[in-house]
Amino acid sequence: MKKTFFLFCILCVALTGCSVSPTATTSGGLNASDAEQATTLTDVACLYYPDAEPDPVLSANLTNRKLVDAVYLPLVTFDETLDVTGGCAASHTVNGRTLRFTLDAERKFSDGSAVTGEAVAACFERAMKNKSSPYHAGLSGVESVSGSGLTVTVTFKEETPGALYACCLPVAKAAENGKFVGCGNYVFGRKNGRDALLPSEYAKTDPAVDTIYLLEPKETSELSGMFNSGVLDILPTDLLEDNTFSASRNYDIASCLNNEMIYLGVSAENALNTAARRRAFGRLIPRDDIVKNVLMGLGKATARPFYPSWNALSEEALSYGEEKIIDAFTDAGWKNASGKLTYADGQKIALSLLVAEDDPVTADAAERIKAAATSRGISLSIESEPRGSFDSRLLRGDFDLFLRRQQMRTDLDPGALLTSDGAQNYGGVASGTLDKAYKAWRTGQIDAAAFCEAFEKETPFIPVAYTAQTVYLTKGLRHDMKMSFLCPLGDLSSWIAQ
Repeated sequence: MKKTFFLFCILCVALTGCSVSPTATTSGGLNASDAEQATTLTDVACLYYPDAEPDPVLSANLTNRKLVDAVYLPLVTFDETLDVTGGCAASHTVNGRTLRFTLDAERKFSDGSAVTGEAVAACFERAMKNKSSPYHAGLSGVESVSGSGLTVTVTFKEETPGALYACCLPVAKAAENGKFVGCGNYVFGRKNGRDALLPSEYAKTDPAVDTIYLLEPKETSELSGMFNSGVLDILPTDLLEDNTFSASRNYDIASCLNNEMIYLGVSAENALNTAARRRAFGRLIPRDDIVKNVLMGLGKATARPFYPSWNALSEEALSYGEEKIIDAFTDAGWKNASGKLTYADGQKIALSLLVAEDDPVTADAAERIKAAATSRGISLSIESEPRGSFDSRLLRGDFDLFLRRQQMRTDLDPGALLTSDGAQNYGGVASGTLDKAYKAWRTGQIDAAAFCEAFEKETPFIPVAYTAQTVYLTKGLRHDMKMSFLCPLGDLSSWIAQ
């Protein structure tokens, strides 16, 4: 879980775990004289996990992805709203099944050679031929790729929503030494006897930071000490062993919503076997309590099945007054006597909730859900399993309810969770109505609001909250950044010492 979460964390540490001084320094940490004199960034110290795979197109090590992107610039890059903001391509067009990219003529590889369509097409071909590539699955629907001069043409077998997002692979060309060269602003190198990212001689624009030193912590337990000693000036909370933290230095906290959702999965075979019952149970979830007391305020309650910043939809479904809750009970066919629920024949409603014992966040949230259900007369027992057993039971469908955390895809595609044949639809909740709405949404026939309306009516699973990405920040650094999991920092030149 923590490894996949590093996608954001590494960039935060990489580009903000910084030392700030009038002249270049070789270690992180601010002291009093630094804070009084410093005006611009000179170098940063970040976490880096060595990768045995030299080809960034094939490397599955996502812990370094944002650092790697600084060396091997992707074909296209996106902001937090999924709009194209840059990359090797200067422009692109989409015509049915075909995407055509025009490369930036000013981009050069770090060996001085031009970035060509042939070189970019070779990246696609390597990803498509190697199942180990993290880009392989996204390109499985590609029929052909060709490159010539400054043009790259990618044709899919059919019109594919989100096809553009599958084309964000890094651009890298094999070098004579068996390594690869990129066209980003940095190259791998050494400085002052330390591994570092250094400005490329052929960078299109001068990097805002001269040197990014690469540090390899051997154990997660070392990170607090590195922060306290000033080796790191930014510490992602997600890398810590738990939610508790104390430091011998002053620090601030910066955070943004993440694309990680906490949700309740539901079996189609239990007491919540109808959409009305799933909706009713969803209105019992103490979302605000979970965000405040389990996530310590670092999150946002939600009833939507995808990352909140992807659209401006309201969360009206979370405004559950008692009258709305009682109406939901009635729609579910449950008998309500003084706020206590039973089946229509008076029998007690009993459910079990499966959680993984190695996840204290969902374990704590489960206890609060149990308390809310119990207050309404529903018997809810919690079953805590080792991770292996938890995963096996999900695959077998051996549960009434389960609570887990899920990284949502960045291309607004929750299909694996909510479609009848979705790979992560463990509970087997099938809805032809929702399948049609999903297809219509993905092909642009309906908007996100209409899709969310269809989702709420069917409720194949119950969203609870999105977590926040959070970093501890050395006191004395002032930041002016619009954080998101896709665009966590903004302009580095905005970082100054107070």
